[in-house]
Amino acid sequence: MNHISAENWNQERWPNFTMREFQCTQTGTCQMQLRFLDALQLLRSALGFPFIITSGYRSPHHSLEVTKASPGTHALGCAADIGVYGERAYELVQAATSLGMTGIGVMQSGPVSGRYIHLDNAACRPHAPRPMIWSYA
Repeated sequence: MNHISAENWNQERWPNFTMREFQCTQTGTCQMQLRFLDALQLLRSALGFPFIITSGYRSPHHSLEVTKASPGTHALGCAADIGVYGERAYELVQAATSLGMTGIGVMQSGPVSGRYIHLDNAACRPHAPRPMIWSYA
């Protein structure tokens, strides 16, 4: 199995996270890819500070996903947004590039509570070349 479910969540494998953090906020489903969770745990262990997951899995029925022509990386189960800002945001981006994340989105403007870094390890697709770093307006 390549995706996570309540039956195969392994707290020892991902000690710094809970399945609840990654569940779709609109449907409650969670189909995160195991290799993404492994990569995120490796990143978390390397950096040594907590990651606040502000968005994990998004069901294809999620309001943000239904507007897209094809599923985004959250719907593919290989992305998460991490609530972080300032020096820790910089450290996260730096470490993510060296640990194999292929998509990094930077949202560091506006209120501190709304700042985050998007991370994914998606493969290259026709409309989404990888690796890629972008900023949100």
